[in-house]
Amino acid sequence: MAQFLGKWKSVSMSNMEGIGKALGYSDEMIKMAKASTWTFEFTKDGDRWSVSNESNNTPKSTNTYEKEGKELVTKGPSGKCMKTINEVTKWLAVGILVGILVFNSTILILLIRKKQNSRMAFFVQNLAIADFCVGLIYLLPEVIIYRFHIGWTKYACYVLYGVKMFPIYVSTFAIVTLTLDRLYVILRPLSSSARGAKYRVSLIMTTWILAMLLSIPYMVCVRFNNGKCGHDFDKKVMLMFDISLILILPVLIIGACYTCIIVTICRRERNELLNDNTRRTTNSTRKTDGQKKSTRKPLIAQAKIRTIKLLLIIVTAYIVCWTPVCVGTSLMMWKLIKFGATFQLLYVLAPLNSLVNPLVFLLFHRKIFKRKEFGTYRFNPSGTLKTSIFTNGPGKQASSSC
Repeated sequence: MAQFLGKWKSVSMSNMEGIGKALGYSDEMIKMAKASTWTFEFTKDGDRWSVSNESNNTPKSTNTYEKEGKELVTKGPSGKCMKTINEVTKWLAVGILVGILVFNSTILILLIRKKQNSRMAFFVQNLAIADFCVGLIYLLPEVIIYRFHIGWTKYACYVLYGVKMFPIYVSTFAIVTLTLDRLYVILRPLSSSARGAKYRVSLIMTTWILAMLLSIPYMVCVRFNNGKCGHDFDKKVMLMFDISLILILPVLIIGACYTCIIVTICRRERNELLNDNTRRTTNSTRKTDGQKKSTRKPLIAQAKIRTIKLLLIIVTAYIVCWTPVCVGTSLMMWKLIKFGATFQLLYVLAPLNSLVNPLVFLLFHRKIFKRKEFGTYRFNPSGTLKTSIFTNGPGKQASSSC
């Protein structure tokens, strides 16, 4: 039962229920608040009430209310927009959920219909499945229970809350795996093309098994009490554990991989130019050297530009989606900031990364899903996008990989 201390000695639980309903909280959330240990300070000036509340897990906050008829109406900066913020975040979460499910399903359907069997398509399918699981396993229960206030049941708590971080880990590891494979293809093109489906499947299975093992603490430590679902472990330790897994290590690995990719492409381009200059000096009358330069140099430059763009968008999107909520959660955990509308918005936007991933792939690889009049686009065995541009003459074509 909540403990009430303050100037207004006549406060009762009915007042707390009225305040909770005025804030737009569900009956289940009010019941959970009653079962917690809180300290309240009430002051009354006519029909205006000021309420300061504090608990073991939240910093002290103050809200002002006024009685209009039989209803309590929230006043002040935090109270006025609470219902609006709840509605905005609710439908924003619904929109992100629908986008994740629709766009990742689109990626899977397109790859299956186009019968893309390359290594690149295989890793993209894995990423799309992982992001689809983020929407289905992580975000869908969040929307139903916390946005529409359905409330936890015992079995839903143990099942859904136990595996909630599993799809987040899988999606993160899928991005890292895809990045490592791209680095391997560029550094060792011949060796990578010789590896078959067994290598790809084993690599993907490793990421899923690793994500499952790292999710065991969440599965084992689930607790359900008085309609409240949570975990029985040190929250600060698990928070730092999660931040390391879903933000710090992935960003470092992805950044290092794409840096190596860019350096490798630049070095090969420079070596190609040096070789062309050497051949031109030896025999300036040979036209074949000029032909090689005209076909290779633009393609290498194009690959470098595309790699830089992918680097900026993937890494930036990942950082933008997860850094704010991770930093905000850390500051709240150490009681340096208060829970408010800004944190609610950041929390809702965190899974947006799983919506950005399919959009980025569609943006940069949209050519594999359509056929143009003067060319076809397909994946070559090494997993890189291959472009065949047909010329006007019969049997003439310029083919290149990037």
